Amino acid sequence: MTETIYINWLLLAAPFLWMLGLAVFVALAGLMYFSRVAAALKYRDFIKKSLTRIGCLVGAGLIIGGFLLNYAKIPSRQLIVVKIDKQKLPPLKSISVETPILFSPKQLIMNLQNKNHILNNEKMKDNTMVLLWDGFIQTPFIEFKRGDYVLEFQARGSGAKGEFSKLKIEFEIPDKNNYLCTTAGTYIELTGEMKTFRMDFQAAANTMGRIRITYFNDIYIPETKAGRDVWIREVKICAVKLF
Repeated sequence: MTETIYINWLLLAAPFLWMLGLAVFVALAGLMYFSRVAAALKYRDFIKKSLTRIGCLVGAGLIIGGFLLNYAKIPSRQLIVVKIDKQKLPPLKSISVETPILFSPKQLIMNLQNKNHILNNEKMKDNTMVLLWDGFIQTPFIEFKRGDYVLEFQARGSGAKGEFSKLKIEFEIPDKNNYLCTTAGTYIELTGEMKTFRMDFQAAANTMGRIRITYFNDIYIPETKAGRDVWIREVKICAVKLF
């Protein structure tokens, strides 16, 4: 099982602004004490200095800015992280040099918008999956031993506005906190012919992981009824060398 977590990156900046604003006031307090001891400058004279006033305004602005970012719900682009619960995962398949894993379309996981389209119910009979909109196809989690691997799959795309469908391929594994991290990846542009594509990747240690194929440049032009779509056939993962 996986949990998708959305993080507003502005919220990550709020504590930093608070600390920076407090640091400005601490620096001003230290400078005021030094001026009092070393230069016999009275506190009220130090406060009247333009540098002190500017510093106070900057510090207050940083603290107020951090408060607004944290509580005003200012919209921004979101960071997306995925956390897995290993205890809820089904038994994992393992790969050896002698036994590669072959996933048929019905064994792969697809985002719901594409999966629920009637065309996919028809195409799966032909061992094909169709991505009509931006989305993804991914394998279930697999047990990887330390070694070199190769991913192979067949795919074709359609073109519009001088560009064919593009895919991002990633090998994702959990870190020590069970957040998924991409350790290998590549981008490919499809053609109008069904071709075999491959990606070499490595598992640096014994781990679980998955392959994720993301389609990201969907477009449809109503005037010409042209658009970009993706057709993908079975996905195969082979172990080349285990260490």
